[in-house]
Amino acid sequence: MAIPSSILSLFKSFIPGFRLIDGGELKQMAEQLFSYQTGVAAVVSGTYLTSTPLTAQYSVVTTSTDADTDGVTLPFAIPGREVWVENRTANTITVFGAAKNPLTGSTDGIIPNASTSATAGNTGVTQATAIMAVYKCAVAGTWKKGSVA
Repeated sequence: MAIPSSILSLFKSFIPGFRLIDGGELKQMAEQLFSYQTGVAAVVSGTYLTSTPLTAQYSVVTTSTDADTDGVTLPFAIPGREVWVENRTANTITVFGAAKNPLTGSTDGIIPNASTSATAGNTGVTQATAIMAVYKCAVAGTWKKGSVA
């Protein structure tokens, strides 16, 4: 499978010119761009394989019982995609890349703040309590983390 240059290339009816657009594809794109998920529980001692998968564009983690070991997993890193994660727990959580991205065939990596090198997806990055972070994808299979206080 060719790696898409943007998220729009995943939708077959989104081709240049005048035509009808598949309503199902438009709904799927809208859900990826404008969805909200709250009440997310980070999995105790989670790994990139067992942590709670984040399914929305904006997710609020409200439950974490153990600092640094509870985790959530980002969706597949597709160019143009952005995911916001807000940690409203009393603990630092770990955010992992998705396992086996169908575009790259490997686990997604995450480039932490103030770094240019991606961590292995199975390692993840920490996100402190009361921090909102944005994870952006410019290259398939790699997220870049940016924090907003």
